Amino acid sequence: MQVRKDYTKGSITRHILSLTIPGTGAIAVVSVSSLADAYWLGRLGSDALAAASMGMALRMVMISLLMGVSMGGSALVARYVGANDHRRANRAALQMAFLVTGFVGFLGIAGYVWARPLLHLVGARGEVLSLGVEWFRVVCLGLLFMELLPSMNQALYGAGSPEKALLANLVASVSLMVLEPLLVLGWGPVSAMGIRGAALAQVLGSAAGVALQAYFFLSGKARVKVDRQDFRVDSVMMGRVMRLAVPTGVTRLMTNLAATLAYAVMAPFGAAVVAGYSIASKVLAFSFALPGGVATAPQALVGQNLGAAKPERAKRAGWLAAGLAAMITAAEMVVILILDRRIVALFSDSVDVMAESVRCLRFLALAQIAYSADYCLSASLRSAGDTVSPMWINLGSLWLVSLPLMYGLGHVLGWGPVGIWSGMGIAHLVQLLAMAVRFRQGKWMTREV
Repeated sequence: MQVRKDYTKGSITRHILSLTIPGTGAIAVVSVSSLADAYWLGRLGSDALAAASMGMALRMVMISLLMGVSMGGSALVARYVGANDHRRANRAALQMAFLVTGFVGFLGIAGYVWARPLLHLVGARGEVLSLGVEWFRVVCLGLLFMELLPSMNQALYGAGSPEKALLANLVASVSLMVLEPLLVLGWGPVSAMGIRGAALAQVLGSAAGVALQAYFFLSGKARVKVDRQDFRVDSVMMGRVMRLAVPTGVTRLMTNLAATLAYAVMAPFGAAVVAGYSIASKVLAFSFALPGGVATAPQALVGQNLGAAKPERAKRAGWLAAGLAAMITAAEMVVILILDRRIVALFSDSVDVMAESVRCLRFLALAQIAYSADYCLSASLRSAGDTVSPMWINLGSLWLVSLPLMYGLGHVLGWGPVGIWSGMGIAHLVQLLAMAVRFRQGKWMTREV
């Protein structure tokens, strides 16, 4: 068993940095593989890129409750580790895995059967719809691996073992990047599978990462260990996970549904707009690796310090992480805005797609700074067990600000794609302000889990 670092003592800044490095690496390798995925899909054409993007948005809607399960389980693991109750931390991680497995079985079957009407519902038409069905059905067949990987990584973050999440993501991403060109384009005895090959590479890469996670949990190489004698359903622990999971799951459902509807708002402007947004969002996701790594720190620091009865220390950790993430993102956005045309040219040679992608990046740069700070504060609240406040703040900003502005500015006032990007940006700024007010109130510091 590894030596355990105590995050309830010592320099908070030093702890944030020590957790940020592997957390950043874990997000970065996923982002790199996502960019590689966009590259190979781009070689198949803008229709394939748009189809996979819409399919991914639909997948995110379907697995929203699983995101809640992972965040709820992570909060419990962190609280129990902070209280030095490692047996219950281990059981919480195992019950997370059981819940994810159960939900995925239903979702995978439903998604495979209803792939075409669901993709049609979010705006896919013609060739984009046909390609989207191919991609989505392969993903549904391997959904268990694709969801266990991020879900169980959350347990590792909560326990304060981000380096293990980094290794799991690294194995998954390297596997994906090796397999995708082979399966998409074919080589030797391997026939070209096109967009289905891109989806299969995602599934097989995730399976490789899950295999490594299983080794960590079963061998005790991480700060949480799954004991074989605990392989049973624990209804009490599951209930605790679900009590925290439902508000977060609702938040993710409505967030992902709003993101999917955003594609429906974009679709009337053409495949180039959808593809341009897809490229811009992947670039921004890659830039989020470092601030996102900072955001993994509160998952351990806030929960563990509350478990150790040190609420003021938990609050300082949340503010410091948010400030650091915002500063890092601001520096990154300057670089991206300078190099925007050269960056998007790596993923498409279509003049229309490149122009829309560059325009999207320029409008969302400031919003990305707000998003990074908001993400840290939201992670802090959820790690404390306050999953309801982030739910209402997210729902309000998305459904009362973002979508109405996107449609109103883009379609009603006739601003086109510029109106869509403007609506997204304004919503991120409003959400940060509301999250900061809630965090400053401090009511979350006395919440029981």
